[in-house]
Amino acid sequence: MSELDESGIFDASLSMWKGLTQNKDGTFSYESEEFDPIPLDIFTAASLGETEIVQDLLASKTARPSVVNSMGWSPLMYASYMGHESTVQCLLDATADPNQRTPQGYSSIILASMCGNDHCIHVLIQQGGDINAVDKRGWSALFHSASAGHQQTTEFLIKCGANCEVMEPSQGLTPLMEAAASGHEIIVQQLLQKGVDVARVNHQGENAWTLALAFDHRKIASMIEQHKKYRRPKTNLPGYSNHKNGKTPKDDKCGQSGPSIHAGPKAFAQMTGLGSDGKPHPHATVPHCKQDHPPSHA
Repeated sequence: MSELDESGIFDASLSMWKGLTQNKDGTFSYESEEFDPIPLDIFTAASLGETEIVQDLLASKTARPSVVNSMGWSPLMYASYMGHESTVQCLLDATADPNQRTPQGYSSIILASMCGNDHCIHVLIQQGGDINAVDKRGWSALFHSASAGHQQTTEFLIKCGANCEVMEPSQGLTPLMEAAASGHEIIVQQLLQKGVDVARVNHQGENAWTLALAFDHRKIASMIEQHKKYRRPKTNLPGYSNHKNGKTPKDDKCGQSGPSIHAGPKAFAQMTGLGSDGKPHPHATVPHCKQDHPPSHA
């Protein structure tokens, strides 16, 4: 083929682009009829989603599935980062390691989460990828997804069982703190619905609420505050235990308000401090735990 139109070029592999020149009429032609396109390497093919080329390279033993380049990236990492699900599946079928790491500690799942490629994450998890792996900064896939604002990917990771309470070591941040400081309302809501601990603080003593306010994300701060009110236990509920010894208000007589007048004359006498003889008997009517001076039994 001596001539290609523009649509033909974009439908073709990028390996064909080298050696093409644009003519005055807008068409393209090879610089030389003897031009031989340079074949794609497996890293470039994987990053472009050229699954057939990746398959050919693997079948011809030209490249190994878990080979890394000078940057420490494997073909699977490129395909995961760029979101090429079929290429990811092809490499995994060829025994590529889903938990292989870059020098920065990025796994393929972490790289996919950076770009919101939840379809690739799904395939990687099915093939044994560690959803809770962390990079050298201590950031997991969920951490990266929450920081970048990828709502669908964050929701997917949560449903797949990602650790929502992971804390990175340098500043003591959690995914909730990161999302709140970054202004990602939907992701904050997703994490709150999961039931994350909103009271956790970083190394500076800041929590998600204070970080949201610090970065002027007032709606997020309000969401967190409302969540705290909703989750706050109500001590007046029947049977609610608020004592270290595990007793409930029903069990602890010192926690009761006293007998009701509707309980009858005897109870009313206890309330007034009067005995059946009409004389005051204070020590017999007040629970010992409320007396300043317990009665002596001389």
